[in-house]
Amino acid sequence: MALTGINSVDYMTLEQAIGLLGAVSVPIYYTTPAQEVSLLLGKSGASWFFVGDLRMMEQVEQIETEARKVSFSVAQAVSKPGVMSWQDFLANASQTATAQHPDPEDLATIRYTSGTTGEPKGVTFTFAQLAWMGEVLTNLLP
Repeated sequence: MALTGINSVDYMTLEQAIGLLGAVSVPIYYTTPAQEVSLLLGKSGASWFFVGDLRMMEQVEQIETEARKVSFSVAQAVSKPGVMSWQDFLANASQTATAQHPDPEDLATIRYTSGTTGEPKGVTFTFAQLAWMGEVLTNLLP
């Protein structure tokens, strides 16, 4: 599940929800050009693309992907063909989602490099690696 948006509670909540479902999150920086977004969606195999900022909504029709597009947060202010509203996304849910307990070695997220030296490369993290990073950061706090 790919997502893009500005730093906000909505964005953080959606990324956390993706993890709680045991799905793989693929954050895409909101200033990424449409052609590169198409490339990243294809490379990652994302089946959903959540759009949470106005800049990306302006170019969403240029993004070539099989992924279903859903607007959330401030992007809901703009309606575009082929982009499902957050309300419709929630209304179409067939059942209540339950938190998953993924294996620690399951893939949790793919973070793409900026591509300044060529095509962006995906860096993968497992749930165990994210838990370890969280523990390290927690121990750094006073």
